[in-house]
Formats: sequence, C-alpha cells, structure tokens
Amino acid sequence: MRLPVFTRIQLIPAFAMALLAFAAGGCSPERSDQEKIKQAVENLQSGAVVRAIEEAIEESSAATAQSEALNPDQAALSTGPVLDRLPDTCMLAHTDGDEALRELMSCFRDLLAPGKRLGDLMAYLRLFEIPEPTFSFSDASDIEVNRFLSARKPNSPGWLDIRLGLTPPYIGERLRSKFSDEELSSLLVLVDRRARAFSIAEATIVSIAGKYRELLQTYAKEMDRYRVLLALLDSYGSGGLDTARDLGAALGRDLVIADDLAPFLHPYALLALVPAPGREFSFLHRTREDPARVVQAAVSDLGGGGDAGKRVAEYYARFRDRDNPELPKHSEPAADAVRVAFIDSGLDFLRFPELGLYLGGSRDYADDDSNPWLPAIREDFAHGSATTATLLSVISRESPSLLSARKVDLRFWKVQTLRQFLEDRPFGLVSWESRFGAQEALRSYSTNSGSATELPKIVSVSLSAQLRRVIEQSGGEQSIARSPWLWVMAAGNSASKVELDPIAPCFSDLPRDWRDDSRILCVGALTRGENGSNARIADYSNHGERVDVYAYESYTGMCPGGTSCSTPAITAAVTMLSAEFPVLSSAQLKEAIVGAAETRVLRVNREDSVVMRKVRVFDPQTMMEQARKQASLLHATDLGLSP
Repeated sequence: MRLPVFTRIQLIPAFAMALLAFAAGGCSPERSDQEKIKQAVENLQSGAVVRAIEEAIEESSAATAQSEALNPDQAALSTGPVLDRLPDTCMLAHTDGDEALRELMSCFRDLLAPGKRLGDLMAYLRLFEIPEPTFSFSDASDIEVNRFLSARKPNSPGWLDIRLGLTPPYIGERLRSKFSDEELSSLLVLVDRRARAFSIAEATIVSIAGKYRELLQTYAKEMDRYRVLLALLDSYGSGGLDTARDLGAALGRDLVIADDLAPFLHPYALLALVPAPGREFSFLHRTREDPARVVQAAVSDLGGGGDAGKRVAEYYARFRDRDNPELPKHSEPAADAVRVAFIDSGLDFLRFPELGLYLGGSRDYADDDSNPWLPAIREDFAHGSATTATLLSVISRESPSLLSARKVDLRFWKVQTLRQFLEDRPFGLVSWESRFGAQEALRSYSTNSGSATELPKIVSVSLSAQLRRVIEQSGGEQSIARSPWLWVMAAGNSASKVELDPIAPCFSDLPRDWRDDSRILCVGALTRGENGSNARIADYSNHGERVDVYAYESYTGMCPGGTSCSTPAITAAVTMLSAEFPVLSSAQLKEAIVGAAETRVLRVNREDSVVMRKVRVFDPQTMMEQARKQASLLHATDLGLSP
C-alpha cells in the first residue's frame, strides 16, 4: 500500500488569524506530562505508532470491502423527478466536413449538460450552505438548477470554474460544517437524478452516433478522440471492464478502471471524450481527458447511485457528530522549540495521542475552524497522521531529547474534511475540496505572514496544488517568495518532471520571480530494493532539476510510501539541524541538507526500459553527521571564523 501524495493530488477570504501562534512558554513540561512524553517517544522509536496507523487503515479497508457489493445495474436508475426533456435527434445543417463535426459535438455537449449541472450542484451543496430562501433541490427542474448555479458564477473566471463551472464571488458563502439527515436524503435524490441524466444522454448519443458513423470514422483515422469515442459507442451494453479493455486498445495503452467503478464507465467516459468547444480537432489530453480519471472524479462526488450512495451517506452520518473533539491539553513547548507546520489532510490525535503531544496552534482550512482532527480510518484520511508520525519517528530515533524536552512545536493546517466521507471511494486527495483547502492554506499562510507574532521555521507540505490563478485573483504575487520559512515539499507521484505535473508540486506553476527557490526544498522518493539494498529511484517519483534531494519512501515501516512519506523524513532532518543551529536561516538549512547529500547514479524503471539518473540522496539515518558538519561550516562563516 502506498499513500498517494495529494497529486495522485484548485477559496475563502484570507483568515486574519491564520498564523497567530500561541506564545511559547519558558517552563519545562509539567510533571504529569513527563510519563506521557517518555512513553510516546518509546512508541515512536519502536515504530508502534506507525504500525498502528497502518493497521487502522487495513482494518477499515477490509471492513469496507466486506460490505461493498455494487450492482452493475445501478448506473441506470429510473427514480427521482423527471428532467427537462432531452432532444432525441440532432438536426445538422451539414452532413460532412468540419462544420458537421462541430455541430455533432455541440449536440452531444447539450445532451450531457443536464447531468453535468446536477453534478455541479452536488459539489456546491457538499461544501457551501444553501442561501435563504432554501433552495428545494430535491424536486427542482433542470432549468431551476441551471438558474441557481448561474447566479453563483463569478464576474471573472476563477480556479473553481475548471472543476465546477461556478463559484461565489471569491467564495463569499459560509462553509458547511455538517449535513443533516434530511439534507443527506436530498443529496441521494441528486445521485439518482444525475445517474439517470447521464444514462439518458448516453443512450441518445449512441442512437445519434449511429446515423453519423461515417463522419466519426473519417476523423478517427487521425485523432485518438474519435477513435476512442467509437470504441465506447461500439461497446455500449457490454460490461465495464470489457469496455475499459476496448478503450485502452483504442488509446494504445492500458486503461485501468477499478472493479467498482466499471459499471459507470460508459456514461461518465463520454464527459472526457466529447470535446469542449474549440477542441473538436485536438487529441485527448492524457491527464485532463483521461476516461479513467473522469469516471473516478464523477463517481467520487457521491457514489454512482442507489445502494452505493446510501451506504456512503450512512457512513458519513456515523462520524458526523464526532467531529471537532476536544484538543489535547499539555504544557507549553520549550521557549526555544522549533516550530514546524504541516499542511496535510488532518491529524487523528484521539486514536494516536503521541501525535497530539506536540500539537500547537492549528487551523482547519476545510471546515473554517481551529480543530485539525480527522479520523485515520481510510487511506486518504490517514495521510496527515502518517506523515506526522514519520517526522516524529525519525526525530525519536536520531535525536530523542528534542521530543523529551518538548523542543518541537507542531502546527497543523488541515485541508480535508469529514464531508469527504460522501465519496463512494477514498479519492479525497484528488477531489476539489482538498484542492480548495490546500490552495487556501498555502496562499493565506503566506499572505498573512506579516501579521504573525511567531512564525514557523519549517513548513512541511506533502501535497500539491495550483496557486497561480489563485494568486492572480487575490494579488500578492510575491507572497510565496517573501515567506521566511523553509518549504519542504513533496515532488509528486506522477513519474514526470516536476514542472510538467499538472497539479504543480513544489510551486512549479509559479513564475520563478514569484517564488524563492533557496527556501524551497523539493523532495523525491527512493525505494530500498530487496533486503534494504540496491536502492533505486521510485518508479512513481517525479524528477528533474527542481528535485533537490531524494529520501527513502519509507523509514522502518513508517508511512507506506510515496513522496508524501519521503518529505517528512527530510523535514525531520531540517528540524534537528534547526534545533542545534538556531541562527541558521531557512536558505542555510536547505544548503546544509543539499550539501550533505551524496551524489549517486541510480536506476528507475520506466514502462519499457531502465533509465539511469544522477541524483542527490539524503538519508537522515546515515547522513545527519555530515549535515551537522555542513551546518557548522555555515555557522562559522556567518561568525567570520575560519572553517
């Protein structure tokens, strides 16, 4: 099992108090804390905490697998209010040529529009509260749904348009915290309506396409879009996995569709294959228009319908009223504690109290409160707990006195929410809600730095999010570049160059003058190979000049893998250096780590070949002494002393 970085992982107004930190006390930990801290350090050193997190995920996954039995017929439902009548034919002014193709694709888009609007409405309702007077979405017509969404479009395009096609003026609505049972029932009605709308559209498109098959075949000779579209239409009525095979053959590559998503492949894949206006003669975009990803995103809004939607709604309702538990109470950290901030999914400090012992002032950017709790009961929800455990576990092995003396002050900035239980599968790390929280955390964290009384020294980010559009909308092009802390960031898991990853890890979508690369430490992932030897670059790890160092994807079993997990190991190394050399700047801390890294030529397995790459490797378990020497040299240089 490999925890995905948020790329595998786009606001709300800036929070004025987002960075106000709690004053660090100068007293030593209270006596009542000493035994807890001692036991916590022992549990972290032994790996017990990480094993417990992994076991919790496995237990939950096993229980979910036992209860899941999706019916392939669920994709075509006949319940719920009748949608506005869909056309049953396309009256084209042309019968061949480019204009005929444009007309045909325009007709297909019109057929898919009602289902897309219902999906947009579901996404809106999952995040925002419904304004007064209450909008009766259970029985609203398609025209009323369109009017509701149109009223919430911004004056200028925003990042949310990419996913939803709507957004309130810079997210002026209040965020939703919980769904009532009545609202959950209404959402289930929308699940059924959306599934039915897509099924009607699909059947209509199949019928129309038969009349214009010769036209589609003409363009299929040159463009993969129509080659794959024809394969989809030809497989109408067959099983989803067989269709995935046929589509993959048309694309010339494997198309991986999870078994429980296969029933929804036909109608939702049309969303990718039917081109947007102006793209009628372009090839499919491998990421944005990949049929497998479109199906995954569409189904994850709230399941595919019927029993699937009901099951996830009941699952959410079980945890809904447990949200925002009491925060851990403990003595203040040491006066010289290193402040480390995590931007991640959430922290389960109830189930794993060792993680809460070092918790300081935090922020929940998903629910607009100060409680970072999220139960570690499925893979994406456990992401933050696993990355935090990696940080603390590495420190507990290499420098346990830092934890015993409370010299690590952990700030947690949560970007995920319990509302994401309302997804049929654990794809929250891909969903727009997580992107929403991640972008706002990154943006407002930097924008508000001037008002903070106590700033972190290090910010650990095991996710990715596009920021350029957000920053352009809100101003502050220099906010990231001016942030004084060191960003330790995951390079991403797309097996591409960092700057080519569409989710933009390590701020790769920002122009060079909008960021300060001397204060961004971009981390790739290594695998240890058999028996802990023969290390190589992880097949999934992003690469390129932007990756500063590589670390192992897993340390003594902690964090199942991914650049998400190599990143906090490097954060731990930086934290230990900062504690020992507090006068070093963020840029100097990066310089010490990169300077201590070993240059190696390592292999990485590609699809059909083995590639050798020269990379810098930093392993906290074996290279900390060299990093201390580098830090000492930098310190001596600052003091004007000879090395």
